[in-house]
Amino acid sequence: MTLKVIGAGLGRTATFSMKFGLEHLGLGPCYHMSEVFTGARRNIPLWIDAINGKPDWDTIFQGYQSTTDYPACSYWRELADYYPQAKIVLTVRDPDTWFDSVSKTIFSKEMNDSLAGSPAEVMMQGAIFRHFGDRINDRIFMTEWFENRNKEVIDTPPRKGCWFTPRKWVGNLYATSLTYPYLKPLSRGLTAVMNLTRPPARKGEFPLIRKRRNVLPETISGN
Repeated sequence: MTLKVIGAGLGRTATFSMKFGLEHLGLGPCYHMSEVFTGARRNIPLWIDAINGKPDWDTIFQGYQSTTDYPACSYWRELADYYPQAKIVLTVRDPDTWFDSVSKTIFSKEMNDSLAGSPAEVMMQGAIFRHFGDRINDRIFMTEWFENRNKEVIDTPPRKGCWFTPRKWVGNLYATSLTYPYLKPLSRGLTAVMNLTRPPARKGEFPLIRKRRNVLPETISGN
């Protein structure tokens, strides 16, 4: 099994919604940060190896058809090179609401304190926080970084002559905002561009899951 969809969107840009939507379309299992911590003893050392320049992508994503969220989104470029046939989906949202969301969840002091001294802290630092230095609480810096990073994804020269326009498939790339009206066309777009046999429509397809929850402490404690 090989990755067919690579989620380049950062955490808190509807990546959990994307996971369930991709799985509904038959593009699952989808690898999300929740999978990392569910099998922490196996997965975290693999990601630390990747951070140190020794990735084993086939082992990390064994049994998965798609990926979204951290830590994989930090390596979207490497994954695109390794899985050249995969489609790349960039989920985005308003930079200020993104900053508000991550500040209360995955970037919060409570979250970071819960990981202190653990291998998970090493993984999070290497895959996520290394970009920010000591400016993780600086709204102006963080929102500008968010915008520039997404622009970098969009502006990356396409493979095999493909190009990219936000909210529209051109070649292998697609971008969508957090809001549901754009997630629904993505569902249609993936179905068409990948020649999927689409499952029966259901209420809540590509559901927009807004619930903020801290999954790390409870999953780490059991591994």
